[in-house]
Amino acid sequence: MRSTFFGLEIARSAIQAQQRALDVTGHNIANANSPGYTRQEAVLGAKAPYTVPGMNRPTSPGQVGTGVAVEEIRRLRDGFIDAQIRTENKNLGYWEAKRDALQKIEVILNEPSDASLRNVLDQFWQAWQELSKNPESLAVRSVVRQRGIAVAETFNHLDQLYRELQSDLNDNIKVKVQDINSIAQQIAEINLQILPIEAQGDRANDLRDKRDLLLDKLAKIADIRISENKLGQVNVSIGGREIVTGSQVSLLQAVANPANNGFVDVVWADDRQPVRFSAGEIQGLLEARGYSDPSTGEFKGIIPELRKELDMMAKTIVEETNKLHRGGYDLTGNQNNNFFKPYVEGVYPPSGISLAQAMQVDDAILGSLNAIAAGNTPEAGDGENALEIAQLKHKQLMDLTKGQSGLLSTWQTEKPYATRADGLTSVAYSGTTNILGGLFNLADFQPNAALVFKQGDKSFTISITDGAGADALTPAGIVTVNDLLAKINSEALAQGMDLTASLVEKPPASGQYVLEVKAGSKGLDKQITIEERNFQGAATFGWANANVTGTVDDFYRSQLGKIGVDSQEASRMVENQQLLVDQLENRRQSLVGVSIDEEMTNLIRFQHGYNAAARLVTVIDEMLDKIINGMGVTR
Repeated sequence: MRSTFFGLEIARSAIQAQQRALDVTGHNIANANSPGYTRQEAVLGAKAPYTVPGMNRPTSPGQVGTGVAVEEIRRLRDGFIDAQIRTENKNLGYWEAKRDALQKIEVILNEPSDASLRNVLDQFWQAWQELSKNPESLAVRSVVRQRGIAVAETFNHLDQLYRELQSDLNDNIKVKVQDINSIAQQIAEINLQILPIEAQGDRANDLRDKRDLLLDKLAKIADIRISENKLGQVNVSIGGREIVTGSQVSLLQAVANPANNGFVDVVWADDRQPVRFSAGEIQGLLEARGYSDPSTGEFKGIIPELRKELDMMAKTIVEETNKLHRGGYDLTGNQNNNFFKPYVEGVYPPSGISLAQAMQVDDAILGSLNAIAAGNTPEAGDGENALEIAQLKHKQLMDLTKGQSGLLSTWQTEKPYATRADGLTSVAYSGTTNILGGLFNLADFQPNAALVFKQGDKSFTISITDGAGADALTPAGIVTVNDLLAKINSEALAQGMDLTASLVEKPPASGQYVLEVKAGSKGLDKQITIEERNFQGAATFGWANANVTGTVDDFYRSQLGKIGVDSQEASRMVENQQLLVDQLENRRQSLVGVSIDEEMTNLIRFQHGYNAAARLVTVIDEMLDKIINGMGVTR
């Protein structure tokens, strides 16, 4: 038989459960605007009924409920959405870092403007043109000298701005390393606090919120992998190596590398091994500032390439101008004068100084206007040498292969791939008709090897091997070189790309044919990039620039075009990634975000439940009062 006071226990459990639910609702309302807070709910469940089966159970029919209990306080969080947001955040951080760097580079280049390098060079060549008409005029000679000084100072200034930007990016990388270490230490501390709480079976909801917020921040800085153990602690890894393991932290360190102008390399603090980043803000910063290629030791990246190309321009202008100037005659009838201070390997410029940084007008020219060699003879009125120097503007002096950095209007393979114009017979086939059997060794390709063709914002991919490293060409119907050309052309047509693949006899009348991929026009939006993805060993088509040389202006315009296209791509990728992250964040907030209207509804609901439970206590009290004080009482 149940206790007379049985109903009081049910009412007590109801009051406590509704009160706890009100507490959780109040906690949600209080943190409605707290960053990273996840909405919580009190999960109510019926307690074990009375009675349980047994030999001594009462004979009364059925089971009677014993009240309600709060089974858990649950976070309304979706781990899958969190993982998606972190994946997209790393890409967002990467493209934001590249976009910001490229936009700063565009400001440095300042094209088009009166102070731009192109305009300064045009004025320099024009001054020589004027000197050819008035070779003995000191006023015109003064203009030539000043234009030369302006050219040198512009090269000096551009190189200085690049170096300053590199230094700023380097400082930013050091800050990001500190941020990574700080966040990792905070995650480890929270792991330590979570352990005793969840080991007892509770859920450390608020601590988990703080940790998830930190993980979101860390995911934007670097590409991280996260795993959680059964005790609620997370392990975090970067580049395949754990930075957080439970409550332990492996710190990163930014170490200056003397071989790379003192710029820092990011390494693991305990063993100085390099950290392998693949995405995130820090990877974007490294690619913009420059990084040391582990396979070659060469310093690569956006700014190092720009400085290298600036040096190539400076060297060409200095050497070609000096070569002509030394052969000319100045006003005193002397020869062998340099207009610019000559570059001498190992002597000038000194070690650590770039060619563009060291460019300057020769001391003899600075000392006397008479030293400018305008004529090819010592005769008065001869301005032929000045005219030849002015015509350097139109001479094919630059190697556009290096200037274009992979962005070209025409690509050709360096070696022949066919002996017939139809592409059905290959030099390397050795009796077989399969490209992979005759042209390449399948073992030289990694899994997912592919040729990627890009033009503007459009692209397509031709797979060479599949994910297991097996032949992917033959199943796609690509057996001969002719099949490959047909596939390139059909994919380009399907993607709306203006390019054509064909075989071109090279050298002429040799019977040997190279593969050529050519844009329909030479506009910047028509430039082509061909990427050999996951190729290794001898597996390479050997794509090379078919437009070998160009003027200094062509070279510089190709550089500007590459920066412009890269900047547009980075901006577009940031917009796309931001849209994707915002959509995912909206999905997450629909689940984890606190709605004041919903919480007010819950507040009223649990308040009514509390009031009803209190009324139940009053009813039971009246019943007990009747039994205790009213039964057996006679008037």
